[in-house]
Amino acid sequence: MKKFAFFIVLFMCSLFVSGANVEKDTTLIRISKIKSQTKQIDQLNDAVESCWLSGQYLRGLNLIDYTIRHARTYKYKSGEAKALINKGIIFDYLAKYSEAISLYLDGLKIYESTHDDLGICETYNNLGLAYENQSKNDQALEYYFKSLDIAKRIKNSKGVSVAINNIGNIYMHQKKYDLALKNYFYCLDTEEKKKDTVGMSDSYNNIGLIYLAQKKYNEAEKCFEKSLTYRKQTHNLFGICNSLGNIAVLEKNQDHNDKAKVYFLQALKIANDLGLKKTIQYCYENLAGIAKRQKNLQDELKYFQLSVKYKDIINNEDNIIKQTQDEMQYAFEKQVEQDQLKVHKEKLTIEKNNHKQKVILWAVIFIAIITLIFSWFLYKRWQVQKDQNKVIEQQKSLVEEKNKLVEEKNKEILDSITYAKRIQTAILPPERLVKEYLINSFVLYKPKDIVAGDFYWIEPLGDTIIFAVADCTGHGVPGAMISVVCHNALNRSVREFGLQDPGKILDKTREIIISEFDKNDEEVSDGMDISLCTLDLKNQILQWAGANSPLWVKKKETPEIIEIIPNKQPIGKHITYESFETQQVKIEVGDSIYLFTDGYADQFGGFETKKFKAKQMRDLILSICHEPMHIQRTLFDKAFEDWKGDLDQIDDVCVIGIQL
Repeated sequence: MKKFAFFIVLFMCSLFVSGANVEKDTTLIRISKIKSQTKQIDQLNDAVESCWLSGQYLRGLNLIDYTIRHARTYKYKSGEAKALINKGIIFDYLAKYSEAISLYLDGLKIYESTHDDLGICETYNNLGLAYENQSKNDQALEYYFKSLDIAKRIKNSKGVSVAINNIGNIYMHQKKYDLALKNYFYCLDTEEKKKDTVGMSDSYNNIGLIYLAQKKYNEAEKCFEKSLTYRKQTHNLFGICNSLGNIAVLEKNQDHNDKAKVYFLQALKIANDLGLKKTIQYCYENLAGIAKRQKNLQDELKYFQLSVKYKDIINNEDNIIKQTQDEMQYAFEKQVEQDQLKVHKEKLTIEKNNHKQKVILWAVIFIAIITLIFSWFLYKRWQVQKDQNKVIEQQKSLVEEKNKLVEEKNKEILDSITYAKRIQTAILPPERLVKEYLINSFVLYKPKDIVAGDFYWIEPLGDTIIFAVADCTGHGVPGAMISVVCHNALNRSVREFGLQDPGKILDKTREIIISEFDKNDEEVSDGMDISLCTLDLKNQILQWAGANSPLWVKKKETPEIIEIIPNKQPIGKHITYESFETQQVKIEVGDSIYLFTDGYADQFGGFETKKFKAKQMRDLILSICHEPMHIQRTLFDKAFEDWKGDLDQIDDVCVIGIQL
């Protein structure tokens, strides 16, 4: 804790130094000579934009904080919104995505209040970029289409081009290369007509990435070289770093290891200068791979260790520091409030004493006599008070020591739980894998605590996909521990025993889980409820089995939901054991299925603080089933949060929707 407190002090000092640098900034001196306050703010915003384009992020942050204060002082809403967006862009470049999104939303509120359609259009685009940088493609696509709609409505050709380019990026992530290229060439044609150097550099870079993915290396090299040339012309350090990295990957894919190493080292130098932690980690990871190819064990170990170091920093440092800073800031503000109250009381006391002073002056002779009588008594009393103060100081020291121990223990516990979160996240299928095999689907996963008892599972076997949603006993750390045992049992049932029939998979999983828990002398009756499907993609055959968890089917042509009833027994110890029944579900193209745990329907909320319940969940599905799956996920999440309101989430939530 002492080391961390010292870091905070240094951080605050650096802010004061930065503030001093702002006052001496030649840009501010030049802009301060402009008579119009609104023009001053506009010029400041332009200066900040130049900073983040050239990678001068610290100078940009110094200028932007001054700009925000200046805009608020003169109530220049448009200038304030632009400044908030610029600050968000800097945080986005520095991978501080939650802070960036918060700033974008603050700017969006101002643009909406002033009906600034262009500002709203650009802010939606920035929100999409923040989510895309976190690989949250569904949210990113939603904001890009919103930006595109407004750009078309206000006939802003640049806004249309930017939105189409970014939508192309999402298609590229989804490996829809033909759609992505169509979008990129549309943008490139528009940019070349307008001689937009920045836009052309981005479009050539994106087209090169598609060709790289398609292993068209000659075409990719030409595009990356053009992109690098344009970015050097505009002194875009972030873009130059990106282009160098892309060329390095291209050379590596062609086994040109020496060339690839040179480009990665060039990109690494710029990334270190800009503080781009993700880029630094990526470069070290690839340099380790090249060293391995070249059988250079010393370099491989060095680069691998640096890669792991930065990966841990990215995953842990920002969230822990932000939480601690928030707690310290709250304590600091409370202390300031108390100190101000104390000063106010002391001021009132002084005023009263001054009023009484004249009266006391006339009574001083009589008080002197009384003072002589009681002086000895007061002296004795002072000695007693002094001894009491020593005892109080000792007790205070003990309390501070205990508080310090509590803080250290709390930090250790938080670090352990955060690491457990990393482990649990590692066993969950990545969104990329789910989308690869269940293309038209969504996953809504909302743990109650940092770690969860709910989990979802997928196992591809050729043309057959096995997937499930499970609810283990409890939530938080106990639930997460049970989920690891249950997840491992599912993997063994399929991978080790080669089972594909849903009922037999659940039978074997139950057998493994009971066997694991029986190894201990203590009675363990934990287990899980589960809904498990086997989907034959080739023949469009769906088989299903469930333990206390149903399957809902929404037929394309029928305005109702069909519920497939599960076996009324858990995966775990039970009074009686029955074999789980495998049911074959008739499905057609366009039908949708939904698997879920009970956390969604059991959530309390609404005006009467009642459970959401299964009926309301059915009605929600029927009202949104015509929407694409990524939109359904957004609407599912919104309905849950609106219903919950300010109440606490009572259980883990996991919902999977799939359109066949």
